[in-house]
Amino acid sequence: MFFFLVLLLLVVALVALAYNAHYGTGKVTIRFQTEGGKTVRKGQGGNIGEALLDGFRELYGSLSPGSYPETIRSRLETMEENLAQYKDRMHRRDIAGCEDYICRTKKLLEEKAAATSAHKSFVAEQRRLMTDSLRYDVLRRDKFRCQICGATAKDGYRLHVDHIVPVSKGGKTELGNLRTLCERCNMGKGDKIEDQELTPEEFIKYCER
Repeated sequence: MFFFLVLLLLVVALVALAYNAHYGTGKVTIRFQTEGGKTVRKGQGGNIGEALLDGFRELYGSLSPGSYPETIRSRLETMEENLAQYKDRMHRRDIAGCEDYICRTKKLLEEKAAATSAHKSFVAEQRRLMTDSLRYDVLRRDKFRCQICGATAKDGYRLHVDHIVPVSKGGKTELGNLRTLCERCNMGKGDKIEDQELTPEEFIKYCER
């Protein structure tokens, strides 16, 4: 009887060792690295599946609709590669959890691509609406004078029609969002949205910084 008990305990111990070797137990840490070897996130858990799921939660949780497509794509590739590497050493519930984060990341990437496409279409349409006739109407309304520094074509300055709220940031091509600027002021402003009124002197100093 004693012999069989010892044998049973030995079998249980061997099974436990095999289980631990396969799934990992205790405190498992998995580091997620870029191609350059830099650790971007790490996951921890009681076994490989839990550590991977924890890492996926971190990788996805640090993303947002404002993240660059390249960043989202890189995180997605990292998730897919690690799941493929560890999948046969994970419990089914952890695999399902990791696959859910992969699906969420794919959806975020698709939404980002759709938003980028819509933004490009919007910009192209607003550029198309800037006709010579509209440009002339803005110049005439502003008396052919820069609305920041007061320069005119007679002073030797080239005049531009500027979007107050840039098209790249949602501004529309309509009279209320258009004004006359000289080339220097327009180049100095770039695609910034002004949050305060500047005097001509302040703006010139701003451009020279």
